[in-house]
Amino acid sequence: MRSDYLPVLLLFGCPAPADSGTDSAPPEQPVYEDVLSAADGWLVGDLHAHTSYSSDGFDAVASQIAMASALEDPAFLEAHPAYQGHGLDFLAFTDHSSVEAAFDPDFVSDRLVLIPGAEWNFSIAEANLHGLEQSVSVDLEGDGFDADDLRAAVETVHCLGANFSINHPMAANYPFAWDVRSHDSLEIWNAGWALSVPPADQALIVEWEAARGPVSPFFRRAVQAHSLHAGGEALVLYEAMLARGVHVAVVGGSDRHILFLPGFPATRVLVEGGAAADREAVLAGIRSRRTFVSRGPAGPQLLLEVESAAGEGMMGDQLSVAAGETVTVRIGTARAPSGQLRLIHGVAVASDEELEGAALGQQIASWDLAADGGAERFELELAVQSGDWLYPVIVEPTVPAELEAEHGAALLDLARAAAAATTDFTAISKIAGSLMDTEVLADPSECDPADWEPMMLQCIPADTQPPGSFFVPDPLQRAFNAMTVDGEPTGWTMGAIGSAVMFVPAAG
Repeated sequence: MRSDYLPVLLLFGCPAPADSGTDSAPPEQPVYEDVLSAADGWLVGDLHAHTSYSSDGFDAVASQIAMASALEDPAFLEAHPAYQGHGLDFLAFTDHSSVEAAFDPDFVSDRLVLIPGAEWNFSIAEANLHGLEQSVSVDLEGDGFDADDLRAAVETVHCLGANFSINHPMAANYPFAWDVRSHDSLEIWNAGWALSVPPADQALIVEWEAARGPVSPFFRRAVQAHSLHAGGEALVLYEAMLARGVHVAVVGGSDRHILFLPGFPATRVLVEGGAAADREAVLAGIRSRRTFVSRGPAGPQLLLEVESAAGEGMMGDQLSVAAGETVTVRIGTARAPSGQLRLIHGVAVASDEELEGAALGQQIASWDLAADGGAERFELELAVQSGDWLYPVIVEPTVPAELEAEHGAALLDLARAAAAATTDFTAISKIAGSLMDTEVLADPSECDPADWEPMMLQCIPADTQPPGSFFVPDPLQRAFNAMTVDGEPTGWTMGAIGSAVMFVPAAG
């Protein structure tokens, strides 16, 4: 997505925050138990980031790598011990219609798996081509881009050994309404769940179809969730695909152009080789659909496993079942204090025409999570049919109980402003401007970790070129990722979403 639509750019010119006159003590920093790790093969990274090879990017390649490594800085870890061992493992470079970053002499890292790629434009719609190292033609016959050209482009991308990932599909300014069913992943979470762009609506469908022909049945169904913002629409789009047997990985990306660190949200991928894996292993893990998205690399963790008579499977797998078979569902969680685990179930829909009026994902179970955020495991028995699907979600309180009295109202106002930023950038600009030192924004050399405050955006010393970059502390992250209905916070923040398990007919 192009940064001219990002509200964060309007932060320039905001006054430096006034002294509050109080010295509030920072909240105690927790250290959590994990339910999975890189040692188990679960790597975490960002699949959507831009450099100066994008016309609207600010970071040199070396700077982007430094930003992706900032969570390993000793000063940062001293202030945020929950991130110990939870820095990024991989980073994808997705400049606009450009693969040049991969050939930059600074495209190298001892710590990170670097993934070449590009964010390609397909007549407004955008997709990340992870692993791409050469250009792709988008209008083979020179007669104007259409759906046939898109399907040919997906095939070409696959022939080149790269993955095709649909980006921010329900963003009104760059919607992905093409009917494509051979992609590898769907970006359901772009930047912040609330801090996003205007969601698609019925008027956009009319505009699209007048210019480009029919929208996909998935897109048409997802627009019905307009009140849930672009993130909520994207999740319904995913469910619509599942209902028609289109089974892909869920991924997320920061879409970093400027200001906020990469890795928020973060994608976890189960890879062969664990911490020693290379980029091909990461791409293969995505193609295997063994992924989940969390609001940050140290955010909530999910592990969905299912056992049937035919064997065992996990997030992203296709598992054989007999009609009406009862399967055992096991879910592990961690790092979501006082959150809630939800299990979403859906069924097959017989035709594209029936999709528009069909019920999709239904919450069939929920569990309240421990206040200490420790690792927990849950189990239930469930009767399923071929064509059914399941995926897990963790939601978290937008305002943690310990912050309710002093900061609750302000955090909910920030969540409202984030949602309103889709139509009123001034609201989020004023609030976010009061949360940062704009002198450091203009001159990053002034960044001093000793000045970090727990309820303010925290400057990153590794960013030495203006404008500066900032870490968003947990309470503010929760506000930027609040779940809203018609712009009003529900009290819950999106914490993590796992790829679905799909049930298929037993052999014979």
